[in-house]
Amino acid sequence: MIGALILLTTLAVAAGEGPGHNQVLNFPYPANVDNYLSFEAGISEPLTGVTVCAWIRKSSTDSQRYWFSYAVSGSHNEIIVGEHGTGEVSFYVRGTRILVASDVLPLNQWTHVCTTWDSASGDSAIYTNGEVRESGVNKQGETITAGGSLVLGQEQDSVGGAFDATQCFL
Repeated sequence: MIGALILLTTLAVAAGEGPGHNQVLNFPYPANVDNYLSFEAGISEPLTGVTVCAWIRKSSTDSQRYWFSYAVSGSHNEIIVGEHGTGEVSFYVRGTRILVASDVLPLNQWTHVCTTWDSASGDSAIYTNGEVRESGVNKQGETITAGGSLVLGQEQDSVGGAFDATQCFL
């Protein structure tokens, strides 16, 4: 969990008071493989739970656009959150799409999206604007592998790369 705390701390500092406050990551048209932010997540031990939250404003009617991707050697889809079908949020853990919430991402409207998963219970959920949109029990007893690469705005087809312009978030 230390890696997750470091990530949250980094994002909280970026969103704090002063210069840079209320800034937005903007992945502009046209769709291309250069629209992303990448960094080492600093996760040194396997994770037994994960929560990913973001304010999302989609500007494309295309589907299969991803905004969060964590990949490790042997599993480029360790954690993925994004839009797989038009207007839906898909949540992948360890290479499997575990949940889908449909008709929750309107075009050109800010939406708060959270996904959560707990290994011990397998409980997982997708929330939009504070409401549970989909939940289930998935991947109980499994862990998220440490030592991966975190990318915002793209889906990784190999650790840290092999991007596809049709999967970048717009």
